[in-house]
Amino acid sequence: MFHINYTAPFKLSSALLVAAFLFAIPASKAQVTTANRNVCDNATNDNNIWWAGVKHDSFDADFRAPFGAVQTSSSPIRIRLRTCAMDLSSVRLTAWDARKAKRVWFGMVEDFQRFDEGVGPVQYWRVDLPVSDIPTISYYFFELKDGSDTDFYTDDNVHNFPGGYGIMRDSWNDSSSFQITVFDKNFKVPEWTKGAIVYQIFPDRFRNGDSTNDPQTDQSWVYGLKSKLNPWFQKLCDPLTECPGQRYNQFYGGDLQGIIQKLDDLKSMGVSAIYLNPIFESPTNHKYDTTNFMKIDPAFGSLKDFQELTSLAKAKGINIILDGVLNHVSADSPYFDLWGRWNDNFELTTPDGPGTNDASGACESENSRWRSWFYMPDIGSPAVGTDRRTKVYCPNPAILGSQAPFDTYEAWFGFYNVPKINTRLSSVRDFFFQGGSDSVVPFWMKHGAAAWRLDVAGDIDSGWTRDPSNSYWEDFRDVVKAENPSSWIIGEEWGDATPWLLGHEWDSVMNYRLRSALLNWMFDGCSGFGCSGKRFYENDSNDGSPLGPIAQTSDLEFMAQLTGIQESFPEQVWHSALNLLGSHDTNRILFLLKKISGENSELAKRKLLFLTGFLMAYPGAPSIYYGDEVGVDAAGVWSQGTWQDDPYNRAQYPWSDLELSTGVQPDMSLKKSIQDLGSLRASSSVLQKGTFQWIDSSRIGDRILAFERELGAERVLILLNRSNQAQDVEINKLIKLDGLKVLEEQFPLKGRKHYPGNGRVNISQLEGLGIRILRLVK
Repeated sequence: MFHINYTAPFKLSSALLVAAFLFAIPASKAQVTTANRNVCDNATNDNNIWWAGVKHDSFDADFRAPFGAVQTSSSPIRIRLRTCAMDLSSVRLTAWDARKAKRVWFGMVEDFQRFDEGVGPVQYWRVDLPVSDIPTISYYFFELKDGSDTDFYTDDNVHNFPGGYGIMRDSWNDSSSFQITVFDKNFKVPEWTKGAIVYQIFPDRFRNGDSTNDPQTDQSWVYGLKSKLNPWFQKLCDPLTECPGQRYNQFYGGDLQGIIQKLDDLKSMGVSAIYLNPIFESPTNHKYDTTNFMKIDPAFGSLKDFQELTSLAKAKGINIILDGVLNHVSADSPYFDLWGRWNDNFELTTPDGPGTNDASGACESENSRWRSWFYMPDIGSPAVGTDRRTKVYCPNPAILGSQAPFDTYEAWFGFYNVPKINTRLSSVRDFFFQGGSDSVVPFWMKHGAAAWRLDVAGDIDSGWTRDPSNSYWEDFRDVVKAENPSSWIIGEEWGDATPWLLGHEWDSVMNYRLRSALLNWMFDGCSGFGCSGKRFYENDSNDGSPLGPIAQTSDLEFMAQLTGIQESFPEQVWHSALNLLGSHDTNRILFLLKKISGENSELAKRKLLFLTGFLMAYPGAPSIYYGDEVGVDAAGVWSQGTWQDDPYNRAQYPWSDLELSTGVQPDMSLKKSIQDLGSLRASSSVLQKGTFQWIDSSRIGDRILAFERELGAERVLILLNRSNQAQDVEINKLIKLDGLKVLEEQFPLKGRKHYPGNGRVNISQLEGLGIRILRLVK
């Protein structure tokens, strides 16, 4: 069902509100069809509930107050349901406390009656829902009775449009409930993260600052393949066609010194944090398969280089975020040693290929000190080879022969080269963070790491409300915050991350939900592979993914999606959510925007700037994936029935001093605009931390959206033209100009002033897919 959210974070006209409601009325078992009659006329106790008169809207203060998440032990939440007058015998609210795993029923009382336009005489029912004294998520729906008839009012589309309106049903299930987030009243998120600008770097592909540490061709053994060093200007040899299987053994030589060289360049974009994909020792170019958690990968540099990076970055106001890959290790590591290449002193004894069993690794012997770390046999996701069918065993028959006793082992998604760690073990937690200053996390924090991004974090601990017996992230948080209370903890979760954001685990999350909403909003049309009407499918956007395919949405649906996210997050989390357009796990944003813009490359680039402007003006921490700011358009490849992103999205940065022979050149005009936006964000406390309010723009023009940010005496107005045509915008139709001396443009026409002396201010020809940011001065 279609959602429209119109109060709390909205200011919409009464006419639009009525139209929205009429459009959103669900099908009813008792409909009134006579012309000029209201849907609730003549409702009575007749053992038949009049569905068309029932309404609850979690975004509307008339139906739920206060809006959004609440802290523990706060005042009760007032919840109302509207029905046709004289229609029901009783209403009750059913609430499920996810932390306590307990269901409670609350009878609702008759509150007041009135006449609602377009509906007729209605009855409002009320209950004051107590707030838990411990963090939890409360899920609720309504049970309505009219004599012998019992029906239910639940959330309508939790997957795409959580919160807001609901829908009547003959039955219910907990998966279609409304949600109330109850977070710890003592929960604090580091202040520096609210509005931080994060720049994500895939180190091997950002910049080569020290050629002496480059991984050489044929120098190392990568899961049966030899390493290959490509010249910086050379395009990746396609592992699906030209170089079969060579996905992770191709290197370019990017390193920590390359990042150090470009700190000033990043600072010019307002960047205040750098998120590094893994930098610890590993055989591959992506480094998500660690061989030594206590060592910087030699291809990236040394501990000294890392210390230099963190020190110089800190001096420029930039914090370093490390990728915490605590769920699995490399099969070719001292911890596991599938091929018998390592000894117990973390020394590589046979660098050119498989070695012999010295009983040191978990895969070599039941007596290995690492054996208990791993699941042998597997617990449901056995390691399989590159054919994705043949099981891989320990010990490796290739070393000990086919007669050796062997077991299966658990691997992340079955990928044999990343065996999963049993993170419930105290020895594992001691190694990573609870073993004192020499354990992994405290060690790297002492050497300058200011924050952690947690890889596949839900695989380790499913969240505060889902598995109270698992305290992994609670224990992790205790250690990190004791080491540095201002350290930032960011989880990777593609769906609803609320179970981890209640105050005892993470501070923030990679906001893939917001990214999905933005892509849906940008859809104008597609063709060819992956296109199905008003939907576009690729390997991260499909019916099996948490967020579904990219599907066209209206402006009102877009606002509803964003409000649903806002409603679920504690306010401090919402202001520090890592708001991204792309990452190392997604297709490049320009590639996707081109695909959903009728293959129009220029339109895609305009949309990229438009979305970047939106994120710089919207609450949260905007994130830039390296190279997006200069227009890197590394196309995905169609294979196995979908568009594949990895490894094509990890293209080398096209620095202007390298002159790429492939013809890829940095778009310096795009970069200048993004620099301007980043600098504005970095210098504006109101854009970083101010309150947020959508403004009713229904009278302005076609697809014009507007919102305000406010902090103390600072006030900023943001105008968005989602259409492809330039339009005039009369500001006086959006906001009251009384008391305003001047409206000063901040982007893109910095310094241009508008004076409301005649009671009118007109922004002429706001370009299609254009954004204007104006400071309102009293």
